[in-house]
Amino acid sequence: CPGGRYPKFGVNMPKIIENIRESLVENAEKVLLEEGISAVTVRRISAESGIASGTVYHYFSSKEDILAAVFLKRWIEKKEKICKKVEKAKDFQQAMKLIHEGLMEFASENRPYWQGKDMNPVAAHHAALASEIAGMVERSSKKLGDERMASYARLIAENILLSLHVDENLFDQFMELL
Repeated sequence: CPGGRYPKFGVNMPKIIENIRESLVENAEKVLLEEGISAVTVRRISAESGIASGTVYHYFSSKEDILAAVFLKRWIEKKEKICKKVEKAKDFQQAMKLIHEGLMEFASENRPYWQGKDMNPVAAHHAALASEIAGMVERSSKKLGDERMASYARLIAENILLSLHVDENLFDQFMELL
């Protein structure tokens, strides 16, 4: 029986936990949302997950890696919602507006958890995020029959990200140029 004593030899069997990595991310997200980023520690996450602190390091090298995994999970969930909305767009401009609005929501939902901290997942993973957004832009332009915009996908993606950090009105101004 997992986690019990082997009857003949008196040896403790290791506890078997399914999907440890996912469990660590889920528990880190729970602590993050309930108590904030400062409460997310390796010790706390290991306790919430029912494993030794040292075991966490088999899956993540640091607290920052755990938090990056949490924000990646949250981004994937938000991206799926954005893509569903974009699928219903009537034209390229509307699709870009929906992508921009979705990213603004993502930033505002998650900014309180990293604001004022050394770790900013959006900035730390800018290239990967820009690439994902460019893919969304490119797919939208092709689907909506505006294939010339596909060649500007990276530029549009960078502008969307810039508007998150500087001034959201930049996005509207940029879209007017297109």
